[in-house]
Amino acid sequence: MAFPSKSSSSQALKFTYGDYRNLPDNGARYEILAGELLMSPSPNRIHQYVLLKLAKYLDEFAERHHAGQIFIAPFDVVLS
Repeated sequence: MAFPSKSSSSQALKFTYGDYRNLPDNGARYEILAGELLMSPSPNRIHQYVLLKLAKYLDEFAERHHAGQIFIAPFDVVLS
């Protein structure tokens, strides 16, 4: 697997979405923020409990007001 490399001009290492897509599917949680590769731990029990309660509330609101859809499963989001 190839990752971006620093040039001789000491430019900062910048990861791209393509680099992210080539990361191993090993269960680790990766994200790229401003070109920097970050790895975060899995959420804890309390986080998951709060997420469930919040998602339930938001989903009920969205349904009542026809205001879109709520997703809680992990999936890629690209902001540009």
